[in-house]
Amino acid sequence: MSDDVRACSICGEPYSGDGNEAEPLHDGSCCDDCNERYVIPARLEGIACVRARKATAAIALKSPGPDLAPHRPEAKRSERTRPPIITLLLQP
Repeated sequence: MSDDVRACSICGEPYSGDGNEAEPLHDGSCCDDCNERYVIPARLEGIACVRARKATAAIALKSPGPDLAPHRPEAKRSERTRPPIITLLLQP
């Protein structure tokens, strides 16, 4: 552990110790307070966005439109089953 005093790349306040990686918000390092208040939520939001995009793509692949479903052309779009998006978001 380092005892150097540095300035936080987010708030500019001095902190001592090793600090935390400030990505994806800033280059450099940040204080513990900014890490908890800004950096970690931003990372979690990024993970949620990636999972949502994957879930949307999976649903699109599993649920073809009526013109792409020759096996059951009489089925209405509302009759097809889709996996719940929450289940897909919770999968690793």
